[in-house]
Amino acid sequence: MKFTILGSTGFIGSSLTNYLKSQAIQCDTLDLRTDKINEKSLGHVLYAIGVGDFIKRPFDAVTAHVCELQKILTKCKFDSFLYFSATRMYYKSNTTKETDTIITNPLDTNDLYAISKVMGESLCMSINNKNIRSIRLSNVSGDNFNSSFFLPSIIRDAVTKNKISIHTTLNSKKDYIHINDVLKIIPEISLRGKYRIYNVASGMNTKNSEIIDKLEELINFQLEISPNSKEYFFPNISIDRIIDEFGFITCVIGWKVFILKRPNFNNMRIFISDLTYNTNRVATEALPINIGFMASYCRKRFGSKVDIKLFKYHEDLEKAIEESPPDILGLSNYIWNHNLGREIFKIFTEKNPNGLRIFGGPNFPIDIPSQKSFFKDFPYFDIYIPDDGEIGFSNVIEKALECNIDEIRTNVLQSPIEGCIIKNNGGVLLYSFANT
Repeated sequence: MKFTILGSTGFIGSSLTNYLKSQAIQCDTLDLRTDKINEKSLGHVLYAIGVGDFIKRPFDAVTAHVCELQKILTKCKFDSFLYFSATRMYYKSNTTKETDTIITNPLDTNDLYAISKVMGESLCMSINNKNIRSIRLSNVSGDNFNSSFFLPSIIRDAVTKNKISIHTTLNSKKDYIHINDVLKIIPEISLRGKYRIYNVASGMNTKNSEIIDKLEELINFQLEISPNSKEYFFPNISIDRIIDEFGFITCVIGWKVFILKRPNFNNMRIFISDLTYNTNRVATEALPINIGFMASYCRKRFGSKVDIKLFKYHEDLEKAIEESPPDILGLSNYIWNHNLGREIFKIFTEKNPNGLRIFGGPNFPIDIPSQKSFFKDFPYFDIYIPDDGEIGFSNVIEKALECNIDEIRTNVLQSPIEGCIIKNNGGVLLYSFANT
């Protein structure tokens, strides 16, 4: 038995990959941008590709939810296929059974996500194959504490900033389900589902006020509610189908597990990337061993204190930043990827203004006046490492680990670091002894 996961870099996809492997089940991942689709069967396909930030990335959302789906359905062989949809499509409905009519409005831009998911489901259902199914997931909670979604973001802010700002009313409510419940039910549906569409949810709505009350029992924080806050009411999601067929029982309400686990923010999250263009073809096919050495050296020095992920393709990096921006982003700087790096830094700055931005590589002037011009012309990075990336980068990490996550920029940028050129918070370049 083999599973193939599409979208394995996201929270749900990566969790599924780890879960299946822990059960000694063969689990392959497929990148549609770089991996060739051959005639071999993919086995049981789990289509977890998705774009959550559909307001800013509408075309990417449609591509992920519909266009890439069409390629797999028409070009690949598989034993079964499970499309990951969402219960968000029930927002304007009064009933939520899988057979009920879905209501959407193309004039409402907030409906684009639901419309694209409905289109994806419709493509799946258009094929006369009972082994092609769809699941409608509610709000999945778990160890994605750096995510920009509502639940993880308010918990993170309560712990790290002692302050929560929300833009929906305390009476707003929706369904949450814990990732552990999702991981257990997905293989069951994929392999043995009698129906073609399933809701996967806790079946219970939770008000914002309930979440805030539980947090107040554990953490001291200040609550700010936007004066323009909106009230959102989702109908209770029907889970009769997965209860009747699989005896599904949630281990605990998703958001309570999420809060009671009390996240550990000591593990610093770091993304390192040696980017390449792959619009028409892959611009550089070389294995990014440079960033591999950096990551290996940092892990040797700091062990479990750091959580490092490596990237080569900008789409993967953009998606990871959108879903859960890291604390530190490091990008290589060569003549062929300089402009790409600049744009990625802009995206990262928007998602995590407190994050630390590190550039490094040979595409950098050697004289100080030109270096100052380089920093001035491009304000979206904080530190440049001109050579010996392992040493300079790990020295930055060492200093960052000495302070709180939300104080990284303030503390790290206030004094010179060996092997680095730093632009402090006043805009002055700080050189260590070795590079003056």
